[in-house]
Amino acid sequence: MPDAMKRRRIRITSGSEAGRYVGMRFGGGLVANPEVQKNPPVNVPGYGLWAQERGATEFFEWKVGSVQAELKALGYETEAVKV
Repeated sequence: MPDAMKRRRIRITSGSEAGRYVGMRFGGGLVANPEVQKNPPVNVPGYGLWAQERGATEFFEWKVGSVQAELKALGYETEAVKV
């Protein structure tokens, strides 16, 4: 499989949100999952930062750099995690 088609999750490595995974923004609504109720995602411009790995979006390798650049502009250091 070409590198561009490999998938990665992005994890925050700095600040108060370290350890959270980058995923879709959280819009509120009914939350039945007790883990998410206890530790809900934090919304930042364009993304949600999830404590739960299964809340992470899987990005293709070619997209990871631009997402990491957006998050760096918001003050977050990140790492790409193999799926």
